[in-house]
Amino acid sequence: MGFIENERHQKNNKGFTLVELIIVIAIMAILSAAVGLAVIRYIQKAREGNVREEARVIHDACQHAYVNMVAGDADLNLVKTFKKSDGSTVPCGVVTNYHLASVQRGDMINPAAADYCDYLIAKDILDSLSSNSDSDYKFLNFNGAVYNPIGMGCASFSSTYGCPGVIVVYDVEGNIIMLEYYKEKVLIHYENGEFNISDSTTFIGTDRIQ
Repeated sequence: MGFIENERHQKNNKGFTLVELIIVIAIMAILSAAVGLAVIRYIQKAREGNVREEARVIHDACQHAYVNMVAGDADLNLVKTFKKSDGSTVPCGVVTNYHLASVQRGDMINPAAADYCDYLIAKDILDSLSSNSDSDYKFLNFNGAVYNPIGMGCASFSSTYGCPGVIVVYDVEGNIIMLEYYKEKVLIHYENGEFNISDSTTFIGTDRIQ
């Protein structure tokens, strides 16, 4: 009698079979993958939201700078042209990393320079970014051409200069007609009053800014 009860007790205390273990491991793997994907999506959304907000700060800083220039009777000399989404072309000013880096380094800017207003706007952008975030926004190591990153690949620009990419286009009335901001593998494109995450891997090119 005792032998039979002991045998039953041993049967009832069997561990998982190999099949059961495989099923448990598979379920755990599926759950881990699902959680991992959810975390990745959350991080990406947070990153996109952060970059979009910084793009808005840049936009508002540009508008503020323009008001200051008008109040100070600044002489707007718009040396570039921009092809709008409807195909029309308008005179414009363009602010890029070149202007931001020059201002941040403290370079001497000639007030008589044709693009002097672009430097004034760059200063307001830097002031606004510094006051709205704990980030340093270092553009100092940018040493590219005047209108880079226009037409450049986003990833290439980032790896070369190690700083966010900025292009701001404004018209004679002080409207920001186009803005692109690239940071942390996210490209924000502003045009026609909307901030959108761009699928493009390249900054806007010379087919639209000349």
